[in-house]
Amino acid sequence: MRTGVQGTGKQTDSAHCLQQSDSIILNCQADGTPTPEILWYKDANPVDPSPTVGIFNDGTELRISTIRHEDIGEYTCIARNGEGQVSHTARVIIAGGAVPPTNQTKLEGEKVIFSCEAKAMPGNVTVRWFREGSPVREVASLETRVTIRKDGSLIINPVSADDSGQYLCEVTNGIGDPQSASAYLSVEYPAKVTFTPTVQYLPFRLAGVVQCYIKSNPQLLYVTWTKDKRLLEPYQMKDIVVMANGSLLFTRVNEEHQGRYSCTPYNVQGTQGDSGTMEVLVRKPPTFTVEPETLYQRKVGDSVEMHCDAVEAEGTERPTIKWQRQEGEQLSDSQRNRTADLQPPTQPTLWAACAG
Repeated sequence: MRTGVQGTGKQTDSAHCLQQSDSIILNCQADGTPTPEILWYKDANPVDPSPTVGIFNDGTELRISTIRHEDIGEYTCIARNGEGQVSHTARVIIAGGAVPPTNQTKLEGEKVIFSCEAKAMPGNVTVRWFREGSPVREVASLETRVTIRKDGSLIINPVSADDSGQYLCEVTNGIGDPQSASAYLSVEYPAKVTFTPTVQYLPFRLAGVVQCYIKSNPQLLYVTWTKDKRLLEPYQMKDIVVMANGSLLFTRVNEEHQGRYSCTPYNVQGTQGDSGTMEVLVRKPPTFTVEPETLYQRKVGDSVEMHCDAVEAEGTERPTIKWQRQEGEQLSDSQRNRTADLQPPTQPTLWAACAG
C-alpha cells in the first residue's frame, strides 16, 4: 500500500506556503486491497471539521477555505486496511502576515503605541515601520521620539502636531513576499497661529484681506479679532466679513480700517493664544500716468512700443509695472524689451499692463 499528500499551495519539500485568508486542498492518494480507510491528523491530533475545515470525497480531500494562524502545522494522511497502514505528512506554512494596527487619535504631548502583530510560521519575523513612505528612523522630526519594540510595536513619545499621518508596518519571515498593514495617527491640539506679519496693507476704496495664519486639528471653530486692543465685532459691520479660514475680508476699505489688529483662533481643544499685534495700514493704490493705447496695428516684422507708467500713492513704494497677455501669460524682461521680429499671431493678441 502506498500513499502521498498533494496540495494547491506553493509547495517546497512537502511544505505549502500560503498567505492568511488563502485556501488550500490537500489530496491524499492511497492504493491498496482491500480499499484503505483514510484518516487525517494535524500535529498528531485528529482533524476536527469546522466551518472552514472539512474532509471530503471519502477522506481523500482535506479542504481549508480560509487559512488562519491556528491552521498552521503538520497535516498527516494515514491510509490503513487489514494489511497495515502507511502515512505521509505535509506542512502548512503562513508567510509573514501583518495584523492591521488601529487608527488612533492623541492629544499633542501624549504617547502613542501602534502594535504590529505578525502571524507567521516559522515565527522569526522582521518588522519595519514607515511614515508616509519613509522609514520612521529616517524621519528627522521623529528620530529622538520613536522606538520600535522587540514585539514590533511602534512607540512615539511624545507626539507632536506634525506627526499626524499614515503609519505602515511591514513584516516578513523570509517566506513569500513581505506583508503590510497601516493605520492613521491624528494628533489633536488647540488651534494656533503659525505666522504673524508685522505689517499688512489694505488698498483704499478696494477690497482687501487681513490674514490670520492658522493651524488647527480638529477643525477651526471660530476666530476672535481685536482692533486697537478692543474686541472687534465684524458680524455687526456691513463692510467686514470673517472668512472660513478666519481672515478678515474688507469689502470696501476706508481709512477707519487702519489700526493694530490681533486674532485668536479656537477649536474644541481651545487655543494656544493670540497672534500678537499686526499693524494694518491703509494705502491708496498706484495710479497710471501713462497708459498704453487700446489698439496697435503693425505689419509682421515691424517694431511696436507700448508705453506704461504709474505713480505711487503717498507713503508707499514705487510701483512695479508688469505686462501680460490677455490670457494671463506674464512677460519676462527679455520679452518686454523685444520690439522687432513680430510673428504673425493665430488670432489678435491683447496686452494688459498693471501696476502694483
